[in-house]
Amino acid sequence: MVCPRVRFLAPFFFLIYINDLPTIINKVNNIVLFADDTRIITTDTNRDDFNLHANMLFNDINTWFNNNLLNLNFSKTHNLEFRSIKHYNINIQIQHNHNFISDTSETKFLGLIIDDTLPWNQHIDL
Repeated sequence: MVCPRVRFLAPFFFLIYINDLPTIINKVNNIVLFADDTRIITTDTNRDDFNLHANMLFNDINTWFNNNLLNLNFSKTHNLEFRSIKHYNINIQIQHNHNFISDTSETKFLGLIIDDTLPWNQHIDL
């Protein structure tokens, strides 16, 4: 049986453990940490530069994970490209050591279902 205090402290210790992760993120990108959920928001007006910078950022994150004895769960790691309904997807290929991040058209974040064109239909249906 796990002591209730340990259950309470586990998320706290996790946050302390990953507290320096935002320091590897450059000022162009934003990181959102909430409990065990991490989101990185990156933008660029040039699609080629975006692909290059996204892969460099992902490489830095994987290096940080390896240095801190953590493994990135690729099955729970996704890329969501926000776009207008009229614009097409860029189809970015983000990878590290031949592990690719899968693209998704929607994600759940802090209880909200957010999709790539932000119409909120999925969240309203829920």
